[in-house]
Amino acid sequence: MGGTSDASWAQYSTSLRGVLSEALAISSGSEGVGGAVHVLYGSAAGLTATAFTGLFGLVASTFGLVATDRLWVGVIFCALSGYTLNTLSVSVQALVQSAVDDGLRARVMSLYTLVYRGTPALGALVFGGIAEWTGLRGSYALAAAISLVAGLWLLKGRASMKEALEN
Repeated sequence: MGGTSDASWAQYSTSLRGVLSEALAISSGSEGVGGAVHVLYGSAAGLTATAFTGLFGLVASTFGLVATDRLWVGVIFCALSGYTLNTLSVSVQALVQSAVDDGLRARVMSLYTLVYRGTPALGALVFGGIAEWTGLRGSYALAAAISLVAGLWLLKGRASMKEALEN
């Protein structure tokens, strides 16, 4: 999933709540608050487990967001989304940086950043097309379901990931 664009937040806020400017401001602001809470209280120990916690938390917050019509319930899920997205992103980035040779770190992180910043645009294109058939909630739910399946598949290799990345 990798985050959302301003355009998709605006469309989602309109379809979910019918009040564009207030709902968009509250939803995206609460995501920022969730991210800030992570920065203040997140832990650096056990980053592989932390990354999986972030992934599954992001899936849960997305499912929660598409399941509600209530603004303030949506705000809570947006805050959880911000917290868990930050948890996932920071954990994966720290794992990549610590696993790479010093001489290659800048190049690898450049590629990581390109993928991290570029794939949401591709996802928006694909899931925007899907939303034409299923509606916006359906496309968000499908993205969360795909992320859940991918996360469960990756979970099988968590021990080897931890061994390779945290040692």
